[in-house]
Amino acid sequence: MPCVVSAIICTHNRANYLSRALDSLVCQSLPVDQYEILVVDNASTDGTASLVREYQARYPHLRYLREDNLGLSIARNLGWKEAKGDYVAFLDDDAAACHEWLETLLEVFERITPTPGFIGGKVALDWEIARPAWLTDKMLSPLAYLDYGDFARYLKNEYLWGVNIAFPRALLESTGGFAVNLGRKGECLISNEETLLQDKLCAMGYQGYYQPEARVVHLVHRSRLRKSWYRRRYFWQGYSDVFSLISDDAPVVEKTFLSLLKAVWALLCRLKKGYKWLLPYKKFNSLRYQLEVANKIGSVVAWYRLLFFPERYCHSRVVKDD
Repeated sequence: MPCVVSAIICTHNRANYLSRALDSLVCQSLPVDQYEILVVDNASTDGTASLVREYQARYPHLRYLREDNLGLSIARNLGWKEAKGDYVAFLDDDAAACHEWLETLLEVFERITPTPGFIGGKVALDWEIARPAWLTDKMLSPLAYLDYGDFARYLKNEYLWGVNIAFPRALLESTGGFAVNLGRKGECLISNEETLLQDKLCAMGYQGYYQPEARVVHLVHRSRLRKSWYRRRYFWQGYSDVFSLISDDAPVVEKTFLSLLKAVWALLCRLKKGYKWLLPYKKFNSLRYQLEVANKIGSVVAWYRLLFFPERYCHSRVVKDD
């Protein structure tokens, strides 16, 4: 039987975590002749290549790809373009999929009508160090936590995370895949490439589907359990939200200028609320305030760059083959 599903892991200098992800994929419940594993090495300079070669010697259904242009979206696009399966499933390099992950995803694609445009499931968190007391349940989303309940269903104004998501390969080909000006690039926390693609598929008439049994566990690195990381994450979220709105062409200058003014005004309004620092008799979450401000600053920076440096930042979001 030909390959039906391609499981793709994109990685950048994570050789010390990659083994866990690979171990969860090499022995899935799905017969090995029905799926393949693709590891896209995105400009790694550590021992990633040698580690994957070791796995290849034992598991012939695993392939190694090299992408020297840094960028998660670039690496993901290479992965699905090289995939042999009718469906492609993405797993983060610091995550582990349940034993039935691929079989469960494939069953949904082949059984549910109408066929979903994308499918994902629960994402649990595995803490590298103890969870800090200040990290509330409402702040778990940036760590890729996802739990929409215990019942499978179509999604309603909800998103799936790239740590656990699958698509029909044909749909990725028709849309061009992930936006290359969005998505992680090394230590840069720009995002929204996943949500933008889901929005595009929904606009085409497709629906997302949540299957809780397609479970994944995502490692929470100690570096992400700092308030400074959260402030950076919220800054880049504000930045990413702006770049998710622009068209493939450079935006109209007047529109960008007005958007910048609105972003500055929103930031000033948020800063004005800082007076609550002086009112101890009122409950005030200082971290939440800092995150809100960081998010607004990210929006201002993004609109500023689009206004004054359009030739640098207004490039095509999706690169398609000729």
